[in-house]
Amino acid sequence: MIESSKSLKNVSKHLKTLFMPITIKRRKGENITTFLNRASKIINRSGILLETRRKKFKLPKPNKRSIKLSALHRIKVKQEIEVKKRKGLI
Repeated sequence: MIESSKSLKNVSKHLKTLFMPITIKRRKGENITTFLNRASKIINRSGILLETRRKKFKLPKPNKRSIKLSALHRIKVKQEIEVKKRKGLI
């Protein structure tokens, strides 16, 4: 598959921000479970998981149009509730 160099640059920038390389090698004669425990401690202390979770669930800032639309929707819903209260439905 051939891709343009522009898209590859964007992908490489994205990957650089997502992953911070850490090399953890198994010591000679080290048990697999102890290696996994040691590796998980190193990963937790480095803060990689926290950073990736922040980036994964970060919400983009809403644009002006969406802010205005949500404000108009709130006003409309409040007015409908007031009308229903006056009629005694709520």
